[in-house]
Amino acid sequence: MILSLFFLVGAFIIYFQFIQPLYGDVQTVRSEMESRQNFLAQQKEAIQKVQQLIGVYQGQGDLQQKVSQVIPTSTDTVGAIAQLNGLASNSRIRIDSLSLGAPMLVAPNVVNTAAGQFVTEDSFTKPLGMVTIQMKLSGTYQDFKDFVAKLETNLRIFEVKTLTIVPSGKNGVSNPYAYDLAVVVYYQSL
Repeated sequence: MILSLFFLVGAFIIYFQFIQPLYGDVQTVRSEMESRQNFLAQQKEAIQKVQQLIGVYQGQGDLQQKVSQVIPTSTDTVGAIAQLNGLASNSRIRIDSLSLGAPMLVAPNVVNTAAGQFVTEDSFTKPLGMVTIQMKLSGTYQDFKDFVAKLETNLRIFEVKTLTIVPSGKNGVSNPYAYDLAVVVYYQSL
């Protein structure tokens, strides 16, 4: 009986001195191993998604060239004016005058607040450049609608900022309306 009591006390001492501290260490190691396995699984999933995107864009040809047609890598105001002239002539709109604004950079993550503008930082996104083109046009309203529709579906992005329509005041004139149009074109700042 004393011997069994001695073994029972010895078992408690061994349990509390050796087994219980090691059990805590084992739980720590298991949780660390599980967190590393979760991290590994997330990284594998991210790699698979990137590989899928690469596979999708490999069949697209030269993606940079396509993006550069929509948003060129330089101001390319000559190209923008040529496109506007072509759209206007196809729509039977006459360009009476044209003026260019100075190129400007626009921060990509500008948030308008009640107190003004607040710019957030994003190291992956570069600012866009923009040039404003002010045009005075003349033509019929239907032709102008056709011009704006072509402007909306053009390959290069044109954003209409302001528009003023004024009747010419001359009866029997083939161009009964005068239009004052401000268009913004964008470019990539590299």
